[in-house]
Amino acid sequence: MDFHDALLFVGAHFSHPGCNCPGSRKGKLEKGLSNRAPIPDYAFMSKSLDQTDCEIIEILDSDGRSSLAEIGKVVGLSGPAVGERLRRLQETGFVDGFGARIDLRSLGYTVQALVRIKPRSGQLHVVERMIEDQPRFTSCDRVTGEDCYVARLVLVEVAELDDILLPFHDRAETHTSIVKSSIFEQRLPPLLPRG
Repeated sequence: MDFHDALLFVGAHFSHPGCNCPGSRKGKLEKGLSNRAPIPDYAFMSKSLDQTDCEIIEILDSDGRSSLAEIGKVVGLSGPAVGERLRRLQETGFVDGFGARIDLRSLGYTVQALVRIKPRSGQLHVVERMIEDQPRFTSCDRVTGEDCYVARLVLVEVAELDDILLPFHDRAETHTSIVKSSIFEQRLPPLLPRG
């Protein structure tokens, strides 16, 4: 199986909460725009986002592979006008990149686990580096509470779990939950604050 068989969806990554605008329409977006926008001024951003911007962001999230002209038809703008809005959305940090959503099962990763990690005294930075260096961790968050990190781990089979986590046991306590199923994956939250 090649990469294209595994590719499910090309979408956009957002640095600002998603769009839930009344009357918005779903559509598509052209691939190949830049990967990173500068750090945004969020006070300016929340004041500068309008209904059309919300619709464009929803379209990006829905299907990141359609053309600027297709987006324009949905939102009532020309392709170049959509391109200019996308450029502004990137420059202000609303859209911080574009990427592929991959079907992990098609790559052979049939099991996912959530691992809560509590480093032992003096081991925080070492454990963080160990998490970063283990490529099977697909995400990791620093959290409050009893544990310091919650990480998502992908596995071909459950039997791999001990081998992957064994190096951590001298430096941290780990608590693992196997993911039975996902209600939903990462999704776009409301873009415009209420009020």
